[in-house]
Amino acid sequence: MRSPDPPSPPTPRVRAALPWCGAVAYPVALFLAMNAGPDDSALLRLLLTGCVTLLVVPLLGRHPLPALYALLAGTLCTAPLAPSWTLACIPVIASAAAVAVVAATRTRRAAFTAASTALAAHLATAWLLRPGQPVTPDRFPPDPFPPSRVPPNAAEPVTGPLTQGPLLGTALLLLLLQVTALVAGRALAERRAHAEALRARTASDAVTAERLRIAREVHDMIAHSVGVMAIQAGVGRRVIGSRPDAARDALASIEDTGRQTLAELRRTLGALRRDDGDGQAPGLAALPGLVAATSGAGVRVEVTEHGTPRPLPHDVDLAAYRIVQEALTNVARHAPGSSCRVVLDHGSPGDPALSLLVENDGPATPAVSPAPGYGITGMRERVTLLGGDFAAAPRPGGGFRVTARLPVPAAVA
Repeated sequence: MRSPDPPSPPTPRVRAALPWCGAVAYPVALFLAMNAGPDDSALLRLLLTGCVTLLVVPLLGRHPLPALYALLAGTLCTAPLAPSWTLACIPVIASAAAVAVVAATRTRRAAFTAASTALAAHLATAWLLRPGQPVTPDRFPPDPFPPSRVPPNAAEPVTGPLTQGPLLGTALLLLLLQVTALVAGRALAERRAHAEALRARTASDAVTAERLRIAREVHDMIAHSVGVMAIQAGVGRRVIGSRPDAARDALASIEDTGRQTLAELRRTLGALRRDDGDGQAPGLAALPGLVAATSGAGVRVEVTEHGTPRPLPHDVDLAAYRIVQEALTNVARHAPGSSCRVVLDHGSPGDPALSLLVENDGPATPAVSPAPGYGITGMRERVTLLGGDFAAAPRPGGGFRVTARLPVPAAVA
């Protein structure tokens, strides 16, 4: 025997129509709930009134203004006929909550309009419930929490927070309720807007930081390689007729530098595509190759190390290599033929910072200074991101000096 098919879920149109059906049925259901059961069923009516108010909640999430108007319609139609002031307060409080939702999710103008409309409806309800209208206990049984018991067979006016005292006091109480709902809703809206702005600012800062990081990597990589290749090409062009062997050496150096640059570019682009930050970027272990390439461009480089080398964090190792690379590139570009000294101080157990010094003794041949670039700015940004110190300035006796101090975490040191 074939089992029956499971019931199909409601279509989107049905799901969209159900909240509206609940809001339309709310006034009738509210009236029935307030008058359900025998005359002494105050607690039952209170529970049913609260449950019936939940019919408007699904519409309140997506369409708070129609939900508010449905609550106000139910309040105006049924509250004057409520057998207890407690039951009349439930739709009033629910309307104030709807005003808060409108203020939190809609414009300031819509929020003030909703609060004004709700206040007018509540004042009309309070006017209909004003004191001085005698009723009999068999039609209006006492509240579940009355301030005093109603004597049997006695006619008493309807009393409660909405009706006790002058009407002006009731109006002030309703006004305070609406102002509280409006202020709470607007505070929530401003907090949400501030959180959105903060998230947008954080995302923008992250994009900017990543863009600057990529710019630094590409600049340091390309500037050094292209600078060395340009110098070697110039040397080859000058000696190609008189010294063919030197020209061939210059072309071989250009070829090697180009291949190294392409390999490093592939590693960088691969790291960007993988988005894992692991692109096997160069570090101080690649310093001998960098020195050899710079020496081939006509700059005599001397490297001195102090202290015991130790493993460095990836960002510190990369920053140290890029700083030395950029400093040597500037020497080869602005002071070709000069001597350069690179000093690495690995620090001590008490001070595990890595210190760098790159200085040259001044140009040996005149060089035309090109337009200022972003090399020193990039070096300073790298050091600042690591919380270190950086300085770059001409030497008193000629030449240029670059110093940097990169902190090393104690766990690594």
